[in-house]
Amino acid sequence: MRIFFIVVIFIGLISCTPTSTRDYSFIEGSALTVTVEKQDNGLWLAHYVFAEPQTAMILSRSRNDYRTQSWKSLDPNASFERINGFDAFLFENPTTNVSFEFKPYTGRIYQDYSPFIPFSDGGVAIYAGQFEALSVTDRAAIEELQGDIYNWQGQQGQLAVRILSAAPMIENGEIVTGEALDISTGGGGYIYVGNAKITEGKDFTGVIDPGLPNWLRERFDDDLTLIFDGFRELWGASLAQKSTVLFSFRGYQGQGFSNKGGVFGSMLTLDMSGSALRTEDKGTLHATHWFFAHEAAHLFQGIGGLHPSPSHHAWISEGGANALANHVLTHQNLVDEAYIVSDYSRKYAQCTAYLQTGKLSNASAQGKFEVPYACGDIMAQITDGALQDHSLFDFWNAMPTHAGDETGYSTDLYFDTMRILGAPQSIILGLQKIAHEQLDDPATLLTELMEQSGLAPKFDNTGKLIALKLP
Repeated sequence: MRIFFIVVIFIGLISCTPTSTRDYSFIEGSALTVTVEKQDNGLWLAHYVFAEPQTAMILSRSRNDYRTQSWKSLDPNASFERINGFDAFLFENPTTNVSFEFKPYTGRIYQDYSPFIPFSDGGVAIYAGQFEALSVTDRAAIEELQGDIYNWQGQQGQLAVRILSAAPMIENGEIVTGEALDISTGGGGYIYVGNAKITEGKDFTGVIDPGLPNWLRERFDDDLTLIFDGFRELWGASLAQKSTVLFSFRGYQGQGFSNKGGVFGSMLTLDMSGSALRTEDKGTLHATHWFFAHEAAHLFQGIGGLHPSPSHHAWISEGGANALANHVLTHQNLVDEAYIVSDYSRKYAQCTAYLQTGKLSNASAQGKFEVPYACGDIMAQITDGALQDHSLFDFWNAMPTHAGDETGYSTDLYFDTMRILGAPQSIILGLQKIAHEQLDDPATLLTELMEQSGLAPKFDNTGKLIALKLP
């Protein structure tokens, strides 16, 4: 059994007032239909309808024990419990429908999506995937999973999340009334709820938090347009569907600044906060530009229809997105040379430090999630430099055309495409060693590959990278 996290998403602009005519009906083709709306008492309602009678269910996203204090069953036949790491529904008798009342959780969850992202004007973005429930037989079956979702052996079906509202909504770029639907296998995306102004660009539709500091908000539309324009120009292609951008602001609490976000199909989200945002700062601006450029790179990586690389080879997709982002930001003059050198100096140090004792393919499993980003970025720049007659954007365009029966970005596809496009065999072999082997002297190997590919790295007497030339 495989748990999928592939999404089909849209953005809904809705009010927080429940509709007078409530439709809780089952949506054909789904395994479960969840109808969500805000109630007059300020709490939210989630009404579940199942395709088949259920005796027990687990919520697939159960990180952090936040629901036991905020979810309450409205059905005497059902109880809500925390069992061995899972939030669970238990039914005294088999049932096809149940309702829960809950207070939305707006906190951030490590390595998962925030269930509700607050906007400073009272709006909120709701993550549809928080409502996904998977069928189990009983309490004992839940305990046997030992808190690991990948031990579940059932059939993951389609999740349909319905938002009800009397106010207008926007679904796939169209204004609708009454209800909006998010139908997915593997969790779904975010649905914006509120009355914020919608910003329209050529490549994106944005909901920008009005509470963002002026110095960031006033230039955001133009800068995001530059990023998407740069990708379209350098990639030589446009996205099949306009992207939706949700940019929320949690306020100035906390030292420095923090952000969290992701890409969902054609949607980008960024959730930002911190005291450093009170005053204009070039470093903060560069970090914001980089985030959106990195996530936009993932959208363009998806043009060819291949899935992202697996976690043990995340360096391909994540490191590649880093490198593509830096090319676009440099091309559009959104970052300067000092930023690029500082960025790669940090990544070189991260990458070589880890590879002294660990294999790149093991980094994600060991919780060193930053390592594939760092090593993969430098490996992508080496790839770019090694392709004398092609750019890194040409390389990413070429991989899907040579994929054959492969459905995702793999190391075989990566290195085969390098060969086809004429990269020197010595550089390919060196990158293969980094991808697959335990290295005796990673700094020397990485430096030699950077030199061979024309990156012209320079180091100070402590071994710190102080200069390089991007292809």
